[in-house]
Amino acid sequence: MSDGAGADKSTTLTQVSKFAIDIIGDGKTKDSAWWGISGGDNVLEVITYTTGGDPDEKKRPGQGYYTDVVLKGPMTKDRKDMMDWINETAQGGRSRKTCSLEFLNDKAEALMTFTLMETIPVAYQPPGVSASNYEMLEETVTLHVYKIAQA
Repeated sequence: MSDGAGADKSTTLTQVSKFAIDIIGDGKTKDSAWWGISGGDNVLEVITYTTGGDPDEKKRPGQGYYTDVVLKGPMTKDRKDMMDWINETAQGGRSRKTCSLEFLNDKAEALMTFTLMETIPVAYQPPGVSASNYEMLEETVTLHVYKIAQA
């Protein structure tokens, strides 16, 4: 499959200009003001074992898990849904959500979408503030994810 410029769709993934996350799950409420995302690695534990009188160790795959997804971006007044979710979780409320994460090109068209299942906010870091520093205020949200699937 190719776009108008002759490049196939797989090469356009390197041209991601931003991404959006939908924590409401309605497909409409997307927050695209984040600067960066990291984590979400799929990790398999390795189990070492021996059998019978064989002294040689053998290895087999163990349980898999995903590392936490970390979002970083400027503090905005438009993150009320995210802050409500974080506060609800901190107070013991129903906190697991299915979120969608879209990687977008410079025209805000989705290049690839991932579904983050049973996601829980596990950390919020407000921006540090310095009166002598004129930097943009950056906040960080860490999400624990049970499973990630490409949509």
